[in-house]
Amino acid sequence: MKKVVLSLLLLSLSSWAIANPLSVGFTLGFGGVDNSDALSINAQSQWNNLITFRNEWALTGYWNTELNYFSASSPENTHYNNFTMLSETPNLRYIRDTPYQNSLRPFIDAGFGLGVMNQRQFSNNDLGGYFTFRESIGFGTRFGDDSQFEISYHYIYLTNLSLLPSNDGFFINTIDFDYYFL
Repeated sequence: MKKVVLSLLLLSLSSWAIANPLSVGFTLGFGGVDNSDALSINAQSQWNNLITFRNEWALTGYWNTELNYFSASSPENTHYNNFTMLSETPNLRYIRDTPYQNSLRPFIDAGFGLGVMNQRQFSNNDLGGYFTFRESIGFGTRFGDDSQFEISYHYIYLTNLSLLPSNDGFFINTIDFDYYFL
């Protein structure tokens, strides 16, 4: 377990070293398994555009490093009513490359990454192990005079892809707020 956590931290540091802008933010989660909520902090390092399209849109991406705290508001098993997770997720993003006149830069994105949890049980859900895959899909917009702010919605799903005997999985909806250091 310590090797996995160390590997995630090293991957995070290397992705930040090549950051194109770096952003920090926080996330509020709601409506998950057993009425779960979440609070997270994150850092993102943006990639250069992979493909720029003629219609002023681009395919790009970012590394998302996130520390999450999940809590069930009505757990069936009160002994396991919360857990913490550290994750590193590469995301692809299709975004408006140049802002509209109102400074909005809408986008959609999807990611698939790795996470390490402090326990394998959440309420009556057996997540299978301390290691998980983190899948996300979302949409949002960047805005501000320099596109320095971002608000987005994401659907997050945690799974071990049935690599372990138990895989109840976990899902949650999130609203994310980020600030870019340009």
